[in-house]
Amino acid sequence: MIEKIYKTSKGMIHYWFCGAEGTAAADETISAGEAASVKRDSVCLVFLHGLTANHSLFQQQISHFCGKYSIFVWDAPGHGRSRPYEGFSYKDMAEALDEILSIEGVKKPILIGQSMGGFVAQTYLRRYPGKAAGFIGIGTCPLSPGYYSRMDLWWLRQIKWMAGLFSDQQLRKAMAKQCGFKPVTREHMLRMTQEYTKKELCGLMHLGFSRLIPELRELDPGCPIELIIGKQDRTGRIQKYNRMWSEKEGYPLHRIQAAAHNANEDQPEEVNRVIEDFLFKRFDI
Repeated sequence: MIEKIYKTSKGMIHYWFCGAEGTAAADETISAGEAASVKRDSVCLVFLHGLTANHSLFQQQISHFCGKYSIFVWDAPGHGRSRPYEGFSYKDMAEALDEILSIEGVKKPILIGQSMGGFVAQTYLRRYPGKAAGFIGIGTCPLSPGYYSRMDLWWLRQIKWMAGLFSDQQLRKAMAKQCGFKPVTREHMLRMTQEYTKKELCGLMHLGFSRLIPELRELDPGCPIELIIGKQDRTGRIQKYNRMWSEKEGYPLHRIQAAAHNANEDQPEEVNRVIEDFLFKRFDI
């Protein structure tokens, strides 16, 4: 993976990219089901991490898929090495993502978003219809407003002061416990949160959830979608939302045993298999 920097007026965005080796000839195309036909060598797996994490959340996916497909990961604006960054909005993140993918020559990204990364992916799908070849959500929720009650939306605005009730170490340990079922996943989440002060953590959580509310609107994705969730994910009402989302839209829902919010780290082999099946079933690659 090659680290690169994309400069914006709000700050610098660090991202990592690797091209696929041994891809098919440029004129070889594949059927993408509901998506448009895409060239084999234009497919790129775009991994978008969750709130307060960074690109290393997908280290098990990078090691598995790099060399087989083009891979993109980033430290989202305001996260990891992409700090300081002025402001936070899903609109800005989607725009920055599109600009970077254009620079890298990515024509048909397959968006794989974990938690907040799934919100970024859905914002991208709405703002750039037809550009993405597919979307896989890991421990994320729909952006359609019909899933959320007024009480749900009220709670989203309370995250900052609620997080502030915890001591510094209590907050980090609670976040790590919620994200990981396995000790190794919890330990990694704890290391990722060490990059931030407690003030930064509370601020990111506040912005991540409160800025979500203006983005709640109906979505016509225009591409295949599948959902992944850990069976032990106790984040808010995420189990209910994913069940409703799957039932309403007909999206396949993969429930991963012995996995919590960061299911791709708790059970990387199973999640990688779901991604591979998606690529084969939808695109025959």
